[in-house]
Order: sequence, then structure tokens, then C-alpha cells
Amino acid sequence: MSACVASPVQPGRENPVQAPDGLSPEGEKVWQQIYRDYGLQLRPYEGANQDFPWWIGLGGKAYPLTERGVLDRLLRTGFFTQALQKYPIDFFRRAPIPVLFFAAKTAGGVLAGGGVSQGFSVNALNRRVAVLSLDASVYQVQDLNVALHHELFHLIDDRPYDWDWMACHEGQGPYEGVIEAPTAEAYPAPGFVSDYARTDVREDRAEVFAWMMASPDLAEGLHHYAQQDPALACKQDLIQNYVSQHFPGFNPEQFKRVRWGVDAETLQQSPVRKLRVFRASPALQTTEPYALPARPLPLPIEFLAYPRVTHFSSDLPYTSVPEAFADWEETEVFSLSAHRLQQLPEVIGSWYHLKTLVLRGQPLDELPQFLGQLPYLRQLEVDLAGDIQVDFSQFAFFQHLTLHRRSTDQWPSGLSKQTFLPALTLTGEQLETVLPLRALHNLRRLALQELPAWKTPLEECRLLIQALKKLELLRLNASEWTEDEQQQLRAIIAEAQRDIRLEFTPDVLVGDLVVE
Repeated sequence: MSACVASPVQPGRENPVQAPDGLSPEGEKVWQQIYRDYGLQLRPYEGANQDFPWWIGLGGKAYPLTERGVLDRLLRTGFFTQALQKYPIDFFRRAPIPVLFFAAKTAGGVLAGGGVSQGFSVNALNRRVAVLSLDASVYQVQDLNVALHHELFHLIDDRPYDWDWMACHEGQGPYEGVIEAPTAEAYPAPGFVSDYARTDVREDRAEVFAWMMASPDLAEGLHHYAQQDPALACKQDLIQNYVSQHFPGFNPEQFKRVRWGVDAETLQQSPVRKLRVFRASPALQTTEPYALPARPLPLPIEFLAYPRVTHFSSDLPYTSVPEAFADWEETEVFSLSAHRLQQLPEVIGSWYHLKTLVLRGQPLDELPQFLGQLPYLRQLEVDLAGDIQVDFSQFAFFQHLTLHRRSTDQWPSGLSKQTFLPALTLTGEQLETVLPLRALHNLRRLALQELPAWKTPLEECRLLIQALKKLELLRLNASEWTEDEQQQLRAIIAEAQRDIRLEFTPDVLVGDLVVE
């Protein structure tokens, strides 16, 4: 493995290194960008024809990766980009970690108890290398994202048997040795984030670091557990101090940024105008992720450090938006795709320039009157279980309402008074009829999708076509209509002599229904 001892290229220099064979043009482009930015090569493990095969054997056994499809997909979909941008730009040069290998399968070495594994690493003899498995069958407790950060920490952990770490437990012998089948339970015992962390000190330290890095969900979970567990709080502090001492860019603010899910590219903007906070998609995981506690998760008050934000989007399960966010006076787009809000935060009523509001997740009980304070609101998408109190007809700019009717079979009260609404998307788990839409005489574009309880769709569409004289577009979900029903509906439109574009789509489409 001569590649593992080569000096990495300084970020930003011209790249002379050949990408692995078998990648798509898109995958190769991402591979080269990662190498230019970090001096890091992501290489398929090719077996014993590389140098130092005996040295890899210190950590475990690897099987050559002959099929590059999974590696290519992870590159193309941004998995590696999202994972690596959590590290300071000079991290891999300082470590140094010039190569990460990816194998078809890996198995533990003698010291690790043998058996299949998610990967292994060696940090000895002045060599640092990690080999990760791309075999999805082994990712049944945690995903590749967690395993990647876990192995990276092994490569920088030059002090695994720190007595300060043992002192966190205030007792002796907390470890159990090799565990044959770790459970998928998060926080299985005081002081441990996972079952695998109970193996020994090295694995414990790597697991704590992985939770701090892998995703905002896990980092917030660790923060929550540490508030009630002194041993875990002690370990978290030791990891942060250790990494900060060895890598100056890894200061407490960096860990906070990672915990909140803010990417480094965003913070390079001045001022920050678009703030995107997203969890990493599980990679290769075949089971449900760790079940973390249903804890309060307010929008972090620290985000107020970016007062010029105009666009905010996140898929974190926020439970509140603090009143202090009234200072986000320039907000134009606010989108939460997996919130746990009990009600619509009143602070939203202070965002005078808001144009687009998306609140997906826990169904809200109502759309209150204070939304009427937003004169430029143009588009609203929301999961709703209750009433619509606000009348959008008074909005000069309002164009498109998307209602996901959940947890109820009742018609959304207040919708029928939106008489000047030009575009509507309606979905509903339990709605049996859509005939009340006949009152919306100014509808020009209508999408009726994901309505599994809709009893007489063909007849009701005929009645809607008769009543809605301005209708220009009717969009329906193709999977809910047979070919024969689609032809009958086209015949109904032709018989009514209406110039209505009929679309059958596989998915719910939202943004392009806006009427200019």
C-alpha cells in the first residue's frame, strides 16, 4: 500500500492523481474535488498486490472491491462530501490521513475477535489507514456515516488508554470485551452511547466521537444524555479537548456547527443569507436508526449570529421557534420538513417579508389569524389537522396553498372561504370527498393527490370541472387511477369542451403550481 504513505497534496494545488477505475464521470468529478480540497484519496481496496498487506492484517481482513457501483453512488449523491466537510480543511494533512480504503467486505483481526465487521483501522508503526466495508448486510446497528467517523477517530487517537477517561466512570472494569451481537439500542447503560462502546476504551472513544460528528440527531442525542449523565459528559469533554489540542481548527465552535448541522460552505458566506441544516441520509443501513429520546429541540438561539438570513431550511425535528427569532426580519423562505411543533410559532407573524412558508411534520391544529400579518406571503405548505382561521383571499400576492390533511376525516374548515385562491394542492389520508372545492371559483390549478379514502373520484372530478370555470390544470396521482379511468376523465373534459390540461404524475409536485 504505497498510497497510504504518500504525502497528501496541499489543498488547492493542481491534482496529478488518477481517480479509481470504474467510476462514472460524475463520481470521478466528486472524487477529484475531495482530493483537491482535503488531499484525501478514497480508494477501492484491491487486495494483496498493494504494499504492506501484512500491515493491514494487524487490524483485520479485507476483500477486494471489484464492483465500484456503491462507491460511485456514494460519491455522486454527496455522501462523502457531506461527511468530510465537517472537518477543518487541513485536518487530513495534519493527521496525516492520505487514503481511505473501501472493501467489498471486512472482517475483524485476531485482536478484534474476528468475524464480519463494518471496517477496521490501523494506527501503528507510523502508518495510519482505515478500511471500510461497503457490504450493506453488516450495517444493521449503525450506518456507514457513523462507521466512517468512528474509524477516522481511531486514526488520530494516539492516547486511547487515557487514565482520565477511566476516571469518568469513578469505578473499575466498566468494559465487557468483544460483544458478539451489539444491540441497536442507543444509550444502553450509563456512560455509553451504544452497545459497541462497551467493548473497550478504544471503541468507546471512537463511538463518542462518531456521535459528535455523524449527524445532528446523534449529536443532539449525546448532548441530551450528557446533561443527565456525568460519565458521558466527562467523555464528551475529553474528546472535544483532545481533538481541539491536536487540530486547532477543531475548536468548540466547530463541534457546535457540526451538532447543529451547518455546513462549512454556508459559513464561508458573508453575510450568511441561506442557512440549510440537514441530517445525513442513512447510507447502507438496513434497519431503523437509533431511537433517540423525544426531547425538546428548539431552533438553536445561536443561529441569531446570522441576522441577514433570508432562506432557512431544515429537516431536524424542531419543537419550537424562540421569540428571539423575531430579529430575522429579512426572512423570505422558512422551511421545516420534519418538525414537531405543537402550533404555528407566533414569531413567524413578525417576518414581514416572508414569501414561502413550509411546515411539514406533526400536523398543526390550526392556521391562525396572525398569518394575515404577512402581506407578501406567496406560498404555504403545511400538514394540518384542524381549522383554517386566516382568509388568504385578502392577500394580494398569495398564489399557492398546499394542504396535507392528516389525522382526520373532517373537511378542512375555512378552506371554502378562500374564494380568490388560484392554486391548490390537497392530500389527505382519510378524506372521502373533495366536493367542497366547488366553492373555490377562482381556482386555476388544482392538484388532488394521495387521497386513498376518496370514494368516487371520477364522478367528483366531473362535478369539479363543471363548477370551476377558470380551471386550467388538473393534476392527479397516476398510481391512484387505472388506464381506463384516465381515459374516461379525458373524455369528460372533452365533452365539457374545456381547455384543461390533465396531468397524471407519480409524485406530489408543489412548486410549479404557482400562478404568475
